[in-house]
Amino acid sequence: MAIRLTALRAATSILALAGSMSVAAPALAQATPEFLGHWSARSVSPTSGFELRVELVLAESGGTWTYTPGVGPSRDNPCFKKAFPVRVIAATAPEVTLQVDGSTAMAGCPDFVVLLKRVNEKTYDAQFADGRHLEFSRAQ
Repeated sequence: MAIRLTALRAATSILALAGSMSVAAPALAQATPEFLGHWSARSVSPTSGFELRVELVLAESGGTWTYTPGVGPSRDNPCFKKAFPVRVIAATAPEVTLQVDGSTAMAGCPDFVVLLKRVNEKTYDAQFADGRHLEFSRAQ
């Protein structure tokens, strides 16, 4: 009888441990990724002096990428001030890859993939397929 009781206690302890692990695992998986939030960047063309600003908003359900003209010689661009849908393609601890679907917002606007590499908790370096870089800072 004592052997059965000991075996029962051991089995109960193992089940309790397994149960607590199954509760903890989803909690870890549901941790909020640090790249979520509101980000901003700006770039100045060395040839035209034209400034371009980018607002990037990332949420768990997706996000938006919006170009706005800054200071300098202005160009008429129908893609300015349009919120392009953004999808997270891949995410690891130091980087996140985004698919930006500009043509979904308006025909003729660009679709592209951008890789964001974490510099620190407030900064990501965006790398485009053509080699360009853009530094995003967490917006206040």
